[in-house]
Amino acid sequence: MMNLTGDGSAFSEALDPKRSASWRRLLAKSSRADRSMVPPRLLEGITDGKVLLISAFLFFLVCESSGTVFWLPQTIASYCGT
Repeated sequence: MMNLTGDGSAFSEALDPKRSASWRRLLAKSSRADRSMVPPRLLEGITDGKVLLISAFLFFLVCESSGTVFWLPQTIASYCGT
């Protein structure tokens, strides 16, 4: 835990040259790793099996709910004889 005193000793650990050099190396490694990542292409995302499965599920869910809303009143009316 940091000691927040008025003499600035709380920041002596952060200003340590060894520690700041290690932070610079760590940040340099992470920035190189970020640059090496290639963003996925749109075609790869569309043709992914998981994406296709979820898309098909949602498509049939919408079709089912639309069919229920449009044809259920007619079906009930035909059973009631109206």
